[in-house]
Amino acid sequence: MTEVDKLRSALQPHLQAVPTGRTDVPSLSAEKARKGLRLSDRGRALMRATSVDGEDRSSRLFELAALLREAKASEDATFVLIRSSIWNKFSGRDDEVERLWEAVERSRDDGSGLGEQRAKYSVGRGEPELLADFLDRPIAPPSWLVKGILQEAGLHFVAAPKKCYKSTFVTDLAFSLVSGNDFLNDMSVEQQASVLMIQEENPESLQQLRLRAMSRAKGVDAHPTAPVANGSNGSYICDFSSVPFWQVNKSGLKLCYEEDRQTIENWVRRKHVEVLILDPLYILAGCEIMYGKDIMEILDWWLHLKHDLGVTVVVVHHMKKLPEDLPEDIAQLMFGSSYLANAYDGAVLLMPRYAQGSMVIEKVHAVRDYRAWREGAFDFSIFLEEDGSEYIVQVDQGQKHVHPLVKLVQKQPGITVKDAALKLGVSEAAVKQSAKRHEVVRRRETPKYDEGGGRPRTGLWPPQS
Repeated sequence: MTEVDKLRSALQPHLQAVPTGRTDVPSLSAEKARKGLRLSDRGRALMRATSVDGEDRSSRLFELAALLREAKASEDATFVLIRSSIWNKFSGRDDEVERLWEAVERSRDDGSGLGEQRAKYSVGRGEPELLADFLDRPIAPPSWLVKGILQEAGLHFVAAPKKCYKSTFVTDLAFSLVSGNDFLNDMSVEQQASVLMIQEENPESLQQLRLRAMSRAKGVDAHPTAPVANGSNGSYICDFSSVPFWQVNKSGLKLCYEEDRQTIENWVRRKHVEVLILDPLYILAGCEIMYGKDIMEILDWWLHLKHDLGVTVVVVHHMKKLPEDLPEDIAQLMFGSSYLANAYDGAVLLMPRYAQGSMVIEKVHAVRDYRAWREGAFDFSIFLEEDGSEYIVQVDQGQKHVHPLVKLVQKQPGITVKDAALKLGVSEAAVKQSAKRHEVVRRRETPKYDEGGGRPRTGLWPPQS
């Protein structure tokens, strides 16, 4: 047994996929639970049955639960419907509620297309659809949770080089989603959403410090005595019981393992999670992400979460060292297989602009879409006091990105390639390449007499409008 196997064996008791002892009863009518369900003939027959006719009620109860889940019924709807069926052998017992929840959980692994056989998810289900029918079918357009940043039921990456406060960025995002408070104190939350954040890199003490500081900065009370829209002192008070923020820290989960993905999915289903944040991928993946064959199973699961469950997935990821001049497709700077760079619905790239301290990044440049990064860029600064006593965010929204070379030649028109390279700290070849890409004008001129005269030299001038 390898050391990794020993570690997983020690962790397994803490990673049970199906927690027991659930005793809550959904406030959902059977009529509402049935609404919109497309059950198979077998499922409808089990629902309509009025006599057990010598059948094994336990087997039929679990079969009905599995068919309901296969028809994409929620856990609450499944509970209500199996409870109202003739197959509810626990009716009237003191432990009825708990045993029915066990039936709901166990239905995942009964071989009905759920559990172990769910690797294909919803692929292959249904029939081909005529173009006319597809065009006539009402399909809601994508909607935003945070406009321009986070799309509902989308796959998003927050990527950056090391020490660019990726975790702080997504923690602020999570806090904003559950509280309804502006993201980064600037961008409005279009829809509140419950969040599960699985954080594997930073110690719990740092995560707690961040959340306490953000709570104070945003004026949000995480456990108010009475949930109201606005506090008497002007602070915003949210009801975290209806829009919860769930935390999992240092769990040892690895996405390459089916049982660990199932653990997370069970949490998502049971707690009605709408946004899942995975921080960071290089620890959580548990496999070699440089090759497509190793990452495809994880990508397939992410697509299942967004398509089948409507979950928004946010993945925190690292980038390679930024080159002297950013490529046009900066998604390719993310570590790992090219599949990662092509799989997202939306993305944010964080790039440091100025020096960073141990707990402070004075300025971070954020890009909201790799493919339109110049138009979608904005600047923000983060200050987090080491003891968590202060958390300050300032955003310069909508600032169009201007390349450093363009800024330099705007201030010093005619500057030589050599001097520009020295000032920017890059090679002369990089300056020439950037000049060509950003339409900086290069022309050879003789210096004026009052500039000292001399031989002709090649200077750089701003792009022509």
